[in-house]
Amino acid sequence: MEACGRGRELLRPRPARPALPFGADLLQATERGLEEIVDRVARGTLQGADQIGLAVGPAVKRYRM
Repeated sequence: MEACGRGRELLRPRPARPALPFGADLLQATERGLEEIVDRVARGTLQGADQIGLAVGPAVKRYRM
């Protein structure tokens, strides 16, 4: 029996996924994201507790542990 349509493409082995950060790597990645926010605050392009909070939220939630 022969595969039809995209069946042949589905039978090929898939490339390996890139490794996701784990443990200490997650913490370092989160710190890098927060450092960018600290730089924005220092430059004055990010002001006010509400705006800082909106920027910090996604940075912290991106790499949940």
